[in-house]
Amino acid sequence: MEGDTSSLDAYRVRLPPMVGAMGIGMALAIAIPNVVAMQLRAQRAEVPSRVQGIALAARATEEARMPVPPLMPSPRSVSALSKASDSWEDRSYSAIG
Repeated sequence: MEGDTSSLDAYRVRLPPMVGAMGIGMALAIAIPNVVAMQLRAQRAEVPSRVQGIALAARATEEARMPVPPLMPSPRSVSALSKASDSWEDRSYSAIG
C-alpha cells in the first residue's frame, strides 16, 4: 500500500481559510511594529555622525578663514647659524593657539 494516501485522508484536518488569514494577520501585527522600531533606532544612531560631520565642516570653514601665521620669517644663512637657541617669542606661534 505504498503511495496510497486514501487511508490518511481520515486523519487530515481541514481548516477554514479564515484561520490562515488570521495567522498571517497576527504575524504582521507583531512584525510591523518591530520594523518601525528598527527604522527609528537606525535613524537615532545616524544623528551623532551627522552632527559630528556638521561640526567638523563648521570648524574647517572657520579655520579656512583664519590667516596662517608665518612659521619662519626667513631662512638664516650658514654664517648666521649658531648653537644658541632661537627665541620663539618674536614669531607669531601664539596665534596658532
